[in-house]
Amino acid sequence: MTTREQITRLSSYIQKLKESGYPHLPNWLVTKSGQYWVSHNGRPYYMTDWVEGSGIQSEEDYENLGRALATLHNNCKDSLPSMSRYTYKQTKLFKLQD
Repeated sequence: MTTREQITRLSSYIQKLKESGYPHLPNWLVTKSGQYWVSHNGRPYYMTDWVEGSGIQSEEDYENLGRALATLHNNCKDSLPSMSRYTYKQTKLFKLQD
């Protein structure tokens, strides 16, 4: 899959998640024409609001992370294609690089 295809797919997923009301996304900034990304010199770029992070520090943080992930999966199950095949391929690549 090309970089352009990846960013096109990703922006489609982000749009669907926003429409589903998923609350745990950074705000993706859009162009004047409503696009989530632009191409400059053949490379795709996107921008999001900065989100100040912090490390997981407590059991409650893990629970909140689990809830956010469960909500993500529930919001995606009917509207996004399965990524299991892609994930499997990526896992194999990561193992080769390790």
